[in-house]
Amino acid sequence: FIDKPIDDFYINGNARAKMEENYASSRHVYGDADAVRAYFEEIRKIDLLSREEELERGKRIQETRDAYTNIKREIFNIKKTLEDVGAHGSVSEDDEKLTLIQRLQALTFQEKEAESCFLSARNTLADRNLRLVVHYACQYLGKGLSLLDLIQEGNIGMMHAAEKFEWKYGYKFSTYASWWIK
Repeated sequence: FIDKPIDDFYINGNARAKMEENYASSRHVYGDADAVRAYFEEIRKIDLLSREEELERGKRIQETRDAYTNIKREIFNIKKTLEDVGAHGSVSEDDEKLTLIQRLQALTFQEKEAESCFLSARNTLADRNLRLVVHYACQYLGKGLSLLDLIQEGNIGMMHAAEKFEWKYGYKFSTYASWWIK
């Protein structure tokens, strides 16, 4: 890891120098260098999002999140109605019950589809910003955790930020995500 320059990941030369110094002085504390190198090589292959792509992903995340929430609410209401209808048991209510069950099945399929779209959009937004996690993880080197552990914790924050990102406020995702990553 130390032998290979990592210029692609850092704009600030101080961050690069600090990371290399920390690794050189206490490499055994910060985890497996081969795993770090492999991780860096993988995220180097991932292109960053343009501002327009970032906004489009943010819109898609919000749309699918809202659709998923609405579907869950409708499923809850149908289940509640089914409980009420099931308590009476007349013939007309049996027809209503069958219609509600069919609607519930359709909504369950839509729920899975909306969840899949949401996860896809969220993961794309997060994956395209993994270099940001590495940047912040390097700032915390030397404080008791390995680089891989810092990156893992930062990735958890990144996923949380991607789920909650509100594109309409006009902020860049990296600005919003930095708080959750740290």
